[in-house]
Amino acid sequence: MARDEVQQIGLITYLLYGVAAVFPPAAAAGVIYAHIKRDEVAGSFAESHMTWLIRTFWMTLLFGVIGYVLALVLVGYLILFVVGVWYIFRVVKGFVAFYENQPIADPQGLF
Repeated sequence: MARDEVQQIGLITYLLYGVAAVFPPAAAAGVIYAHIKRDEVAGSFAESHMTWLIRTFWMTLLFGVIGYVLALVLVGYLILFVVGVWYIFRVVKGFVAFYENQPIADPQGLF
């Protein structure tokens, strides 16, 4: 796959994840797109980014649900805040690495 195509796939995926910070349904579109395109970018630096973003979505969803359930006893609000900050951190960190054409060193890691 040409480098321009890899760049376009990554940019679209990060854009969807970024929009999701204010319009959460965009994250669903982003994770679907990342799953579909992961095989196309296999072998390029963007492959680790697709793994990173897919993991970001599923971990955010998991801990977001836990936070909403625990919001009944107030501790959930803290969890939701931390999950939101973690999500933004991962999207920004990943985008910076992507912009610099660098793979994510540990796409399975939390940070």
